[in-house]
Amino acid sequence: MRYPLPKKDENGNYLPGVMQRVGDLFKYLEMEDKLIPYYYASNASPAFKYFNGERARIGDNANFNGSSLGISNTLLDLGTSTVVEDVVGPFANMLWEDLRNHTRSGWEVMMANDAYSMRAYMSFKYIPSAGFGLPPDHLSTRVINWCETFDNSTGSYSKALTETVLDVIAFGQDGSEVEWKCIE
Repeated sequence: MRYPLPKKDENGNYLPGVMQRVGDLFKYLEMEDKLIPYYYASNASPAFKYFNGERARIGDNANFNGSSLGISNTLLDLGTSTVVEDVVGPFANMLWEDLRNHTRSGWEVMMANDAYSMRAYMSFKYIPSAGFGLPPDHLSTRVINWCETFDNSTGSYSKALTETVLDVIAFGQDGSEVEWKCIE
């Protein structure tokens, strides 16, 4: 089991975050000395992902022939991480604001979109940010499949949009700093 624990302050207390209580539980049970680093992602080369028979080194969109698969060069230049952040980032930010301010407005917006899977939201509701230079239109199935493959794994965009947003927050993919740990 892996745990994305928040960083600690100068006194050794876990900073506020989604997994703060889990970190506090390890501390309470005096198990912190049993936690060892877990490496969630590898930077080692070579690492590859495949999409419709095309192979690309992870993080290297330059060698990926996405245009032959209907992925525009603009999207390839942006990369899947930027697109996915544009989809889930606003929700994650609103939920963090709820936590900071003890409000529920972000959660209410999230629940208003809870009927959507990640795929359905990208297909029917999401419009890319104006600064991307893309037409103000929903994403095509090919683009969504490309994002799903390079962002996560096949089938992951069939789960609820809310679950995806909460995963992004819990796993520190929203920019919050976490330290990945597992039990020795």
